[in-house]
Amino acid sequence: MARHPRILLTGFEVFGGHRFNPSQALATRLDGEWAGDARIEARILPVSLAKLDEALDTALAEVKPIAVVALGLAERESVIRLESTAYNELDFRIPDNDGKKRKGKIDKAGPATRQSTFPIPAIRKALLAAGIPARVSDDPGRFLCNAALYGLLARLGRGVPCGFVHLPRTPEMVAGLLKKDPESDPVGLASMGLRVQLAAIRLTVAETARKALK
Repeated sequence: MARHPRILLTGFEVFGGHRFNPSQALATRLDGEWAGDARIEARILPVSLAKLDEALDTALAEVKPIAVVALGLAERESVIRLESTAYNELDFRIPDNDGKKRKGKIDKAGPATRQSTFPIPAIRKALLAAGIPARVSDDPGRFLCNAALYGLLARLGRGVPCGFVHLPRTPEMVAGLLKKDPESDPVGLASMGLRVQLAAIRLTVAETARKALK
C-alpha cells in the first residue's frame, strides 16, 4: 500500500517559567489530522540548542515530509505571526531549558539568512478572510524558534515548503501572569484563545499542503 504524503508540524516544549506552550498543545492536537490528501504528523522539539539538531534530523527522517510548518510562542505577540526569514544568529534573551544562554552563529559556514518557502501571501489571505488577525514578520527573534527555522530550511532546500508561525499567549496564560503580579504592565499582555489559534494553524497547514501537492 502506498504511503500517504505527510506534513511535519512541530511545536516546542514548555520553557521560560511557563506552565503551558500553545505550540506544543496545537501540534499535539493536530497530530493525525488530514490536510487534503496529506496526513499531519507532529513532533515536539526541545527548548535546547544542544539537542535541537538531533531532534530536527530525527523528525525529518521519520516523517519524510512533503511540507513543514513549525510553531512557537512569541510572548508579546498579539496576532498570528508568519515568519519570512531565519537568521544565522544566536542571541538568547533567556536561557534555554538546559540553563544555557547562547550568542554567536548557528552555522559558521552558513549564509546570513534563509527565506521561508511556505506560501505566506496565501496563508495570510486565508487567515484574514476567516477573521483571524495575522501579520508577516522578518524578525523571528534569535532564540530556538529562529534556530529551528534556519535548521529546517538548511536541511530541506527549496523543494519542500517550510515556514514558521509564532503564536500569542492564551488568555489563561495572561490571567496567570496577572494573578502573580496584578500590577503587570498591560502593554504586551495581549492574548488569543486556543480555539482561534487552532483554526489558524489548520488554515496554515491547508495552504501549505496545497502548495506541496500541486
